[in-house]
Amino acid sequence: MEKEIEAIPVSIFRFWDQKDMKEKLFRCMERNLFFTNSIHRRQNIIHMMTAMIKIRCKMASIQNEENASKELDFKTQTEDGTIRNPTIKEEFVKVIKEFKIPVEKEFIDSISEEYFSKHSMVTRIHGYLNIMYKYAGKEIDIMIEHFTNTAVYAVVIEDIIETTVGKFHWDQNVILFLNRGATAIMNTEIWKRFLIARDEIFKTDEKILISAVTVRELIHEDNTSLTFYSELEKSITKETVVQNQTDTKQEKHTTQKKLQKRKIQSTICKKK
Repeated sequence: MEKEIEAIPVSIFRFWDQKDMKEKLFRCMERNLFFTNSIHRRQNIIHMMTAMIKIRCKMASIQNEENASKELDFKTQTEDGTIRNPTIKEEFVKVIKEFKIPVEKEFIDSISEEYFSKHSMVTRIHGYLNIMYKYAGKEIDIMIEHFTNTAVYAVVIEDIIETTVGKFHWDQNVILFLNRGATAIMNTEIWKRFLIARDEIFKTDEKILISAVTVRELIHEDNTSLTFYSELEKSITKETVVQNQTDTKQEKHTTQKKLQKRKIQSTICKKK
């Protein structure tokens, strides 16, 4: 993120820091990413990210058949009152229910009964959780891509261009940098909100905090099984808070230094 910010002219961030522009940009984020006051708040990007953390911790906490059997220890009652063992799809729904991620029926119907029925309970549960982990990750990708490639341009930038086209000539590179600047601000805001939400989970759920230690031990450069959303996974433990705070301070210092350099250069030019 720091390299991306460095590559964007400071004037772009000054532009987005104007009160009206900032309000428009953050309104766009609320409507397309955060859904703070919406009935769709369980589909917001922070909920998806924290759900991914919970899923990874759940996987770490279930490592033997005894633990897995507790998760799958339930029966299903049919319409005629008959009690039977659950199907693979019913197991899947039971395992993922606690994460409160909206899932379409068509997606659940695509779960392979034949494939999962051949495996142990531990393998099945890990398989269900892995499916949901990737599902949440794809939902995050979709939201970010929509915001970056569609929403921020159609809702904010295009409106700015239309209302000022008589006063300014909008070069394509300027428009591109405005979009990149908005994306950098979006990424910063997402991670700021996510870390707050993550810390709140660790404060209120001791089981997840304990499981997070196990997850952290599994994360290293040579472990190819944990490459999906590695930055999000690295943020599972408290140690990352310090690193993120350091990175944020460095980014802020770099931006301020860059801005100061521009001011000095501007002053020299005026004197000449």
